[in-house]
Amino acid sequence: MSRSEASPPPQSANDLLRAARRRQHSSFPPTTPLPTYYLPHLPLDALKSTVQTTLQLPTQYVQGVYSDTEDMAYDTAKTCCVWLFRVVAALVLLLVTVGMAFTMYCFLYWCIIPTKEYSYHLHFDYGAPPPIQTMVTQHGGLTNGVLSVGYGTATIARPFASVNLLSTHREQWNATALVDNNATVGPRLLLPGQGYTVTVRLVLPESSTNMHRPTGGALMLNVDLLNAQQEALATSKRPVLMQYRSWPVKAARWLALTPFYLLGILEEAQTHTFVLFDSYVESTNHPLSYIRVELSDPSVQVSKGDVFVIAELSGLAYLMYHWFVFSAVAGTFLCWLVVVGSVGVLGCVVYCSGDRGDAGVEGGEGGEGGEGGEGNSTFVGGGNGDGHGGRRRSRSPESRRRRSRSPLNKQDFRGKEYVPMEERGGVGGEFKED
Repeated sequence: MSRSEASPPPQSANDLLRAARRRQHSSFPPTTPLPTYYLPHLPLDALKSTVQTTLQLPTQYVQGVYSDTEDMAYDTAKTCCVWLFRVVAALVLLLVTVGMAFTMYCFLYWCIIPTKEYSYHLHFDYGAPPPIQTMVTQHGGLTNGVLSVGYGTATIARPFASVNLLSTHREQWNATALVDNNATVGPRLLLPGQGYTVTVRLVLPESSTNMHRPTGGALMLNVDLLNAQQEALATSKRPVLMQYRSWPVKAARWLALTPFYLLGILEEAQTHTFVLFDSYVESTNHPLSYIRVELSDPSVQVSKGDVFVIAELSGLAYLMYHWFVFSAVAGTFLCWLVVVGSVGVLGCVVYCSGDRGDAGVEGGEGGEGGEGGEGNSTFVGGGNGDGHGGRRRSRSPESRRRRSRSPLNKQDFRGKEYVPMEERGGVGGEFKED
């Protein structure tokens, strides 16, 4: 090949100039790149990940706090519910036992404390007998302590009130045999051997008749205790004396208390209370049935009267009645201890008398792993190398049958022995009954 065919000659001077320039330009050294600190390399992916992580930190913190708070609230609520149930159960049990103890104390109080007081109103009869026979002289006056009222024979009826303790008619009225509701409280009202105090209270108006008695002398109050046959068991008398006030005291009193008298708050009357019988002991053979209250003068005016039969308490009965709150608290607490102790003893008896057929039996000889006992027993715990076996627990045939597979759960293989399928001529294995 000739030279002319390998590289054709340039066609013009411009082409030559361009070729020279290209050669000159290609001979220059390459430009040096700028340092990296002028144009740093930015890891965008790492920066993006860092920004996302930074932005997610508050969210994760809030979620963690919320999760921890939720768990804490759940645990706290669960604990509060459990303790609330325990407190409610304890309070219910306490209320039941305290109620039983208080019922026991009330029963003891009813058995020990008799009826403290019986009260009856007195309605005096001014016209009925018994009369008083008087000695009559030719000249009126008082002869040998006997009132003479004129010529001839005269009688004076003393006002009296009779109270039947055994009758259910507490307002002092007596029924005949024709009345169907003539009921009584029983053969006796008071307790035999118990001491009683009989008290009479009279309210006497400050009238001229009561203040200046025309017959003279003191008014006498006579009280008789009678049995069912109207026989006297005891009798007592007391003088009734109106309180004396001079006219200046009366005037000052009237001026000071007139508004109260006009409003009905106070009355122009005097109240007299008499203890007729103290430490009267009820008889076993002759119970008290009637109380007869009698006044010596028929001209006396009585606006109100009452008789009281009050029991005299002593010892434990006195403490339980007069210190009611203290004795009730102490007695209820003692009864509560008795109830709790009885329930505890009963629970121990029931627990000890229960079926203990599955109790453990210590023993059994053991080698390296220990051997169980003889018979139908289940070995519990391995033995050691010195020949001491573990604890075994006997198992009866009934318990073995209870552990068999029930018809309702076909996949329950507890208590069954595993038999490989190779021994049965197959591939897998199966469980069979013991």
